[in-house]
Amino acid sequence: MPLTSPPASPFDEATESRSARIDLGAIRANVLAFAAVDSAPLLVGVEHDAYGHGLAPVAAAAIEAGATWLAVADLDEANLLRSAGVSAPLLVTGAGPVIGHAPDDVHVAVASAVTAAAAERAGAAGIHPMIDCGNAPRAMAAAEAALVAAERGIPVTGLVGVYGRGVSPAMASAALTDAKRFVEAPMGAVTHLCGDDDLPAAETGDLVSIRGSAYGLPASNGDPRGIPALSATGRVVTVKRIRAGEGVSYGYIYRAPVDGRIAMITGGYAQGVVRSLGNRASVSLHGRRCPIVGRVAMDVCVIDLKDTPAAPGDEAVFLGDPAEGEPSVSEWMSATGMSAIELVAPLARGFHRSHRS
Repeated sequence: MPLTSPPASPFDEATESRSARIDLGAIRANVLAFAAVDSAPLLVGVEHDAYGHGLAPVAAAAIEAGATWLAVADLDEANLLRSAGVSAPLLVTGAGPVIGHAPDDVHVAVASAVTAAAAERAGAAGIHPMIDCGNAPRAMAAAEAALVAAERGIPVTGLVGVYGRGVSPAMASAALTDAKRFVEAPMGAVTHLCGDDDLPAAETGDLVSIRGSAYGLPASNGDPRGIPALSATGRVVTVKRIRAGEGVSYGYIYRAPVDGRIAMITGGYAQGVVRSLGNRASVSLHGRRCPIVGRVAMDVCVIDLKDTPAAPGDEAVFLGDPAEGEPSVSEWMSATGMSAIELVAPLARGFHRSHRS
């Protein structure tokens, strides 16, 4: 029996079945908004592939908008940016070991004497001791930071005040100011705060450190900030009818209350669509909201169409512009209890990513 080709797909599954579109213009606008608040220099976080948004393109957009420093996760990312022609000073902030060679003007945030020694061996330009300014998950007391700074042969080029939940920016700022009495830093060393939310210069010292705000991601309480840079979409694969009482997906945690129609769409937990979104979130299809029902599977999930028209190949929006009625990162935060960066970093990398200016 001769082999025959399968029916043509209504979309190119390799490139279009799951799309993450990154708006670099939105990132520039968000960074510019912070630059307009104060004349202080800006440090923009592009750690971990810019939280899935794309390391080199986002770094270039941030610098165009006025960023003077960039934060990266490790020396690998520092070398990638130098290879891409980015010459701005870089701060390595990752918790992992400092391994490799530091290119020119790369500094390392350190939370221990061990990390400071590794930064020195790597040839870093300087260290930024991380000082506990209240409930910090990874930082040193001011006295310990002073010892680390005094014992190493590498210059202190900055101080990072780290604080956690339950600590106000004013309290953290006061603690950082107090710590500067203990840690000797040369003229020109910068100070900045790192916490749950990005803050204007009046609260942070002389370097404004921004991360989620640059991407239009919500604050830790879900409040919107800036223009969302990420749009994530899947495609309808199949459409079928479902009878009242029939279950959907693994474990049948959803059963149809009435006869209706459902669709399977591309995008599952392997690509960053969090499994707990089932029965708690929705997508936008033809401008209408359709709930995600049942457990999210590895690379697909099921939506309740109700009276929304649908056909294989139609685009469904997981995350988009809330102003257009599309699902927001804030909704996913409420549904999962996760932070904005926890949600978007794997999603943006798991989908086929493209950038527009």
